[in-house]
Amino acid sequence: MTASLVTPGSIIGQEGQHEHGEGTSVHDGNIISTVVGYVHVNEGTINVTASKPIVSPVVGDTVLCEIVKLNEKNGEAKIICIEGKPGSVLPEHRYGQFHVTGIVDRYMHQTADAVRRRDVCRAEVKEISPVLRISFRDRDDCGVLHAIC
Repeated sequence: MTASLVTPGSIIGQEGQHEHGEGTSVHDGNIISTVVGYVHVNEGTINVTASKPIVSPVVGDTVLCEIVKLNEKNGEAKIICIEGKPGSVLPEHRYGQFHVTGIVDRYMHQTADAVRRRDVCRAEVKEISPVLRISFRDRDDCGVLHAIC
C-alpha cells in the first residue's frame, strides 16, 4: 500500500490482516483513521502520519489569539497558533480565557476598556488545566497586535 491521504473515519484495513498503529483505531473489525494524514504500512502495521502536526500548549508558551467574547470582568480568545510550534491546536486548547486583572497592572472597570472583539493579540499561557488561561500583562511583547477601530 502506498502513501495516500485519508480523513478520520476512513477504512484503511482489516484487523486480521494488519495491526493498527499510530493515528488509527479499530471499529467493527476495520482499521480506521483517526487523523487527516498519510497511510504507511510497515511490517504489517498500519500507521497514519498527520499531514499537519498537532501541538499542545505548555505554561509559558506565547500564543496568537483573536478576542471572541467579552464579559464585564473576563473574556475569551480563540487561539490562532502557538508561536514556534507549527501545527494545529487540539479542540480543548482552541479557546483561552482571561480575567480583567490579566490585561494590565492597573485597575480597570471592564475588559472592554482594553480590548474589543476581533482584536488580534499576543498572550502568554498561564494555565492549561482545567481550562486554558492566558495573560497579557506579565511580558512586554504581549498585548493587542491589530485592532479594528
